[in-house]
Amino acid sequence: MITVSELYNLDETIAAELLSGVEYPWEALPRIHDFIIELGNSLSEDVFEKRGEHIWVAKSAKVAPTACLNGPLIVDEDAEIRHCAFIRGNAIVGKGAVVGNSTELKNVILFNKVQVPHYNYVGDSILPLPHGCGGCHLQREKRQDAGNSERREYFHRDRVEENGGHAG
Repeated sequence: MITVSELYNLDETIAAELLSGVEYPWEALPRIHDFIIELGNSLSEDVFEKRGEHIWVAKSAKVAPTACLNGPLIVDEDAEIRHCAFIRGNAIVGKGAVVGNSTELKNVILFNKVQVPHYNYVGDSILPLPHGCGGCHLQREKRQDAGNSERREYFHRDRVEENGGHAG
């Protein structure tokens, strides 16, 4: 199976410490909540502002007034959260990342500069560069059984590709 060190460039995420502590990506998913709270409490107040319980947003980030932000959440520098985005919590939005109009995030890590534009749902996932999601996209990256196998499904309009496929 592909390990975290083979799959991701950890220089491109504020969650490098979390990901370097696991062998496989799905092992990080249940740890995102506590990691955000621990990291958030250590972030510089010169760079990040606390906007609610366990919500840290970089001062250089752009957040639409209609976006719904629930914690735990970290929005890193120069990220953009657009109109009516819904962040349900347990989310890390990387530097320069874009969360588009009416996009929903839950229990995710978006690496730096990842774009999930309008009308997307991304849950229980870790999205590195060069991954991005087009409109009408459902992303789920989570083990579906109790065994050692990983199953990833990428849904994009009318196509489905499994087990490492990329629907672009």
